[in-house]
Amino acid sequence: MSIVLGIDPGGRTTGIVVVSRVDRPLDHRLVERQDGERVAEYAYGVASIVKVMVEAHAVELVAVEGLVTVNPHVRDRPISPTGLLQAAVVYGAVTAMLTHAMTPTVIVRPGSHGSNPLTSYPPDLVGARERKGTGKLRHVRSAFDVALAGRRIHRHPDLHEQGDML
Repeated sequence: MSIVLGIDPGGRTTGIVVVSRVDRPLDHRLVERQDGERVAEYAYGVASIVKVMVEAHAVELVAVEGLVTVNPHVRDRPISPTGLLQAAVVYGAVTAMLTHAMTPTVIVRPGSHGSNPLTSYPPDLVGARERKGTGKLRHVRSAFDVALAGRRIHRHPDLHEQGDML
């Protein structure tokens, strides 16, 4: 088993968590883009935080939630691509830094990460007043699930399908 860092990259909010060999969080961060902050600056800041956490915790594997193409016909109204594009900038900055640092990395397909019952998560990943799972730490819980999924993918890559991920 390895120490895994999970990342839920977002254009406005990014969750990052380091998970121990026994599936317990060692450290976590919620990075929020400030009003007026450019996406590129925010993405660089996220990548810098990831780099520091990888080094500080001797992370052996990084799992990043990937991106999938958006089908604009799924909803009854058009989907704005802004959020996906901003998340893609953060995803690109983080994966470029990890490639440069030569840290083993797996991409995890998006899919309901962070949406398990709150009682299934370690207490420090649940907000004090949170009742429904919609608090700010949902991004950190998503990163936690991504880390666990990344560990499984790393162990059994033949069972993982990339599909239509970008």
